[in-house]
Amino acid sequence: MIHDTDQLQEMVLALVDLQEGQVGRPWDTSKMESVMGTELKAIAGIEIPIDRIEGKYKFNQNRPVEDQARVAKALEGSDDPMQQAVAEIMRENVEGKTSGE
Repeated sequence: MIHDTDQLQEMVLALVDLQEGQVGRPWDTSKMESVMGTELKAIAGIEIPIDRIEGKYKFNQNRPVEDQARVAKALEGSDDPMQQAVAEIMRENVEGKTSGE
């Protein structure tokens, strides 16, 4: 458990920056200063060491091909290279299903 409020605040701000930095209008964390102390008391901070990461290849395969194609098309229109890469993987998956592979 993380009990040190300075360390907990660093963790919260890093998480906010990471998650909110991906959107067009991220939070202005300077506006949080007045309530940060109160809010931190309600947060249980934990740190979990990671020994291994396992992943699963999942790109809407359980959805109808039409839905998969629609999602891929939407992602293709993004300016985000990561979303465009996901669109490419999904498109290849859809093409494989429609060509009988």
